[in-house]
Amino acid sequence: MRFPLLVTVLMSIAICSVISVGTLNAQNAELTGEGQRAESEKGQAALYSLEIVFSKKLRKRMATIDRVEQIREERFRRSLVDESNPYVTILGSPESSSPDDGVDWAGAQLVPNLRDYGVENLVRSMVGEAMNRAASDFKGSIRLKLDRIKVDNHSVPFLRASNSYVTGKIEVRDNEGRKIIEDKMTVNLLIEEVEGLDYQGSDFAFAEADGSDRVGPVLAAFVQTALGAAWPEKKAQFPGVVMVRMAGPLISIRD
Repeated sequence: MRFPLLVTVLMSIAICSVISVGTLNAQNAELTGEGQRAESEKGQAALYSLEIVFSKKLRKRMATIDRVEQIREERFRRSLVDESNPYVTILGSPESSSPDDGVDWAGAQLVPNLRDYGVENLVRSMVGEAMNRAASDFKGSIRLKLDRIKVDNHSVPFLRASNSYVTGKIEVRDNEGRKIIEDKMTVNLLIEEVEGLDYQGSDFAFAEADGSDRVGPVLAAFVQTALGAAWPEKKAQFPGVVMVRMAGPLISIRD
């Protein structure tokens, strides 16, 4: 007489298990769908992949270069003054911004957070801005290799040279892996100056002194030339470099 009761209990447990598994599967399916939608949205935001590679010598010194550049950029964002002293620590907040002078300075525009400021993030943002303007529908891959970065009078001795230039290579492939271009190049910084703090053009704006002691201008020149080699018909649409001549007294925005 006990067997029917036992069978009933076992059947009840089995039914509950099936219901639980079905519920979990439905929940997992819903979560998977959300995940796929999120990935799809990300894919629409960034249709291409970007790889940035540095030579062994550059990689070895990159932490020092980035640290000096952070310090110089922080000082510039405080007061538009950049005294070449790489041993002063960053005192401002990570979100320090440029004075309200009317110029969209490239450093703050490309890497707003000072803690993220460095060579790779500058190049990555420069490429992103350029592609958004001129080739936003590209779905392949871009690989940039930087073998040498040289700047006339940089605070890091390894970067110093008689003139500012970048030696590197660009490789672009379509979304099926077919090579579109592979080109080695040396890009010299050719300075175009504008005067006054009212520049509102489309090129990346740097202070005039940056051409001889900061990496930003020469990196921007390299990115423009490299992308222009891959998309010659769009070369004029890729942002270039402009040096802003700051005349008159420089007044700090901090007490």
